Amino acid sequence: MLRRIKASSRDLLYGTRWFVPAQRAYQTLFNRAAAAERSRMERFYAQFFQAGDIVFDIGANVGEYAEVFSFLRAHVVAVEPNPACCRVLDRLAKRSSVTVEQAAAGALEGFVDLHVCKDSHLSTVSDEWLEQTKAMPSLSGAEWTETIRVRTITLDALAAKYGKPRFVKIDVEGYEEDVLAGMSFSPEFLSFEYHIEATAALARCLERLSHYSFNLTLGREPAMAFATWVGAQQILEWVVSRRGTDGYGDILARRNDLPSAAAPSAPPRPVDAD
Repeated sequence: MLRRIKASSRDLLYGTRWFVPAQRAYQTLFNRAAAAERSRMERFYAQFFQAGDIVFDIGANVGEYAEVFSFLRAHVVAVEPNPACCRVLDRLAKRSSVTVEQAAAGALEGFVDLHVCKDSHLSTVSDEWLEQTKAMPSLSGAEWTETIRVRTITLDALAAKYGKPRFVKIDVEGYEEDVLAGMSFSPEFLSFEYHIEATAALARCLERLSHYSFNLTLGREPAMAFATWVGAQQILEWVVSRRGTDGYGDILARRNDLPSAAAPSAPPRPVDAD
């Protein structure tokens, strides 16, 4: 019964200004860990943009991050190729400052095959990533259900249509380099997913961002791992040193010409040096 009430309430309120207060009330009563995680996400991402800024959520899936960005009063462009996920995003867009682009971001405009996974957040347009998942213990059990043809769009085309974003979040399961190849502008901040066992792809992405400094998160924890912004080589060396651990997280990038490279917030935690 409680689960049905929760689902009905989410469908009714998702994307409205009442959704977060209702969600917090529910989580405070029944899931305090989730409430605390949501608060950490809000504090963490608030440092990368301000109310009214444009934010691109590339690989938006069902809108977990787009909803947070919208709650922080950003104008969010949610880019997602999976039609099933877009139906959820469309509900969010009707009630919030989210605009949905049903497409995969890439180096060029055109079409590409999307490999759809039963766990929708693992769906990918990267054939290489599809093969790599089979060798990763944490992902080897993924169930791939179908392959569909989807439209591709570049970040440059999105910026021309909606304006240049202050922050770009990229979560595209192995297609990060292609997404960055379609971006000629330089947002103040951006993030993209990394996997410990995909260091070659990470190195190519870091090379494209030569005018940025970096930090990273560990898994889904919304906190910086390094106490200061560091260079690409330090990031790559840290990831390479963890080969065999099957870990992941987000690389965070900060444009070097921004005033005051203050230590990140939320609060910083030094990376162990074992």
